[in-house]
Amino acid sequence: MTTKITPFIPSRKIKPFVGILLLLVLFPFAGAMGQVLQPQSIDIPMSDGKTLAADLYLPSQSGSYPVVLIQTPYNKNLFQLGLPLGVGQDISNSPYAFVVLDWRCFYGSLAACTLNPDRGQDGYEAVEWISAQPWCNGKVATWGPSALGNIQYQTARKQPPHLVCAIPIVASPHTHYHQYYPGGALRTEYMETLNFLFGNSSFNPVVNNPIYNFIWIASE
Repeated sequence: MTTKITPFIPSRKIKPFVGILLLLVLFPFAGAMGQVLQPQSIDIPMSDGKTLAADLYLPSQSGSYPVVLIQTPYNKNLFQLGLPLGVGQDISNSPYAFVVLDWRCFYGSLAACTLNPDRGQDGYEAVEWISAQPWCNGKVATWGPSALGNIQYQTARKQPPHLVCAIPIVASPHTHYHQYYPGGALRTEYMETLNFLFGNSSFNPVVNNPIYNFIWIASE
C-alpha cells in the first residue's frame, strides 16, 4: 500500500493574506535587489548551553551604538537585502547597529531546538548578551511585524534590564483561543496560511488542542 502525498497549495482566499503578510515582513528590503549587505555571523549563548545564530550589522565608524534586535522565524539572511527604520543598505551611516536573530528551532538556530522553547527567555538572554558587547552602548530595542512583533511581547514580559524600546507592528500581545476557534470551530483558512508560511507540522498545539484548556490559559 502506498501513501499519496499531496503538496499544500494555498487557496485563493488566503493568497491575498499571505501576500500582505510577506510584504509586511519583507518591506524593509525595497532597494537595489542586486546587492546584499555583509553582516558578521555571531552565536548568542543561551543559559541552557546552546547558541542562537545571528547576524551583526555595524556602522562603518567604530564605537558603541544602540542596537536594534530583530528576532525572526523567516530566515535572518533575508535582511541582507536591506534593513528597516530607513537604513536600507546604507548601514555605514546608520545611527544604530542591528542584530538579526533566527528563532530557536528555525534556520540557523535549528540545532538549538528544544521541545517547548521559551522564546521570551531567549529574547531576554539575547538582549542582555547584546548589551554587554563592546559595540553596544547598553541600550537595546526590538523591532518587527507579525511574528517578529509577537515575540517582542514575549521578550518584554521577561523585563530585560537593557531593553529600552519595543516596536511591534501588526502584532497582538496574546494568543487567544477564539482567534483560532471562533465559536468553537477551527479557522481552517488561518491554519492553511500558517502552514504555508512555516510548513506543516505533526506537532501543532493549536490543532491538537481544539477545546479551551490549560494550554490556552497559559498562552493568554
